[in-house]
Amino acid sequence: MTGRICFFPLPLITVVFALQFIAPPVGGQGYHGQGHDELHHWYMTLKDWKGRSCCNMQDCRPTQSRWRNQDVEVMVNGEWTKVPPHKILPLASPDLRTHVCGPGPKSNYPRGHIFSVVLGSVDN
Repeated sequence: MTGRICFFPLPLITVVFALQFIAPPVGGQGYHGQGHDELHHWYMTLKDWKGRSCCNMQDCRPTQSRWRNQDVEVMVNGEWTKVPPHKILPLASPDLRTHVCGPGPKSNYPRGHIFSVVLGSVDN
């Protein structure tokens, strides 16, 4: 039995290669306002662990998440931030990515404050 070799047309390879440099990284970096517009309609439905709306204009955005020891951390404004377990909402995001709701870097909240998190896939 002989193996098959598949070749992609050169234009397709060129497009895929170019997209690596112009497309945002999967999961984003959790910067305030970045990516919020994509799911604004969904963010406006989110409620924090006390049942209050946790989204205010650009507070919610896609981000990355990871496990560190027994804790979940998310990227918030360029820094890995530990997520208190009660801030993790028990639901799935429409795009299956992790999303964080938290104040911007110039707010009166302490650095690393998080309103809520919806987990997508969590890296190890």
